[in-house]
Amino acid sequence: MQIPTAGRLRGRAGSLVATVGAVAVLIPGLLLALAAPASAHSSLETTSPATSASLDVPPAEVVLTFSESVSARYSRVAVTGPGDLSVTRGAPQVDGTTVRQPLAASAAGAYTVSYQVVSQDGHPVGGTFGFTVTRASPAASPPAATVTASATPSPTGAAVLASSPTAGPGAEDTDDGGGGHWVTVTVVVIVVLLAVGAVLAVVRRRRSGAR
Repeated sequence: MQIPTAGRLRGRAGSLVATVGAVAVLIPGLLLALAAPASAHSSLETTSPATSASLDVPPAEVVLTFSESVSARYSRVAVTGPGDLSVTRGAPQVDGTTVRQPLAASAAGAYTVSYQVVSQDGHPVGGTFGFTVTRASPAASPPAATVTASATPSPTGAAVLASSPTAGPGAEDTDDGGGGHWVTVTVVVIVVLLAVGAVLAVVRRRRSGAR
């Protein structure tokens, strides 16, 4: 059996110390590498309206702001109002860390917002919050009716239309009647002239025969 010499023992001790030192240096780097993906996950930072906010009128949109950019393809926002009716209008609009969801809300009551997004590293982020609206938005006033002679006839309007020379077919009928009168007068004049000519011709013949 060989007994290790002092030199060999010192060599082994040095190798062990070197190994322990190398591991000690690598451990912080490994910890940072493991923590890096977790810190890259996006999280919700602010909302508009704020969580549990009380608003005087319904908002036109919901705005979500995240700590990191999110994917526009996989962003989903659902907003329901009184009676669990959906009030979302169109798809959410994503710009980096901001997600905007247009709304078509008008009623007073409690609203619930549910969101689901995916951060750039593929980590899904979702949650729910709510807000309250105290007053409904005023209903849109109906458009004023356009008053026209054809849409809302009245006795006065009818009289004006009848007396107008360009009101409709009646004016054309009146013009035709005037033309027919002149035609009749012309025919009568021609007949009278022919009759007078015939009488004059007979008188002339008689005078010629008397001679």
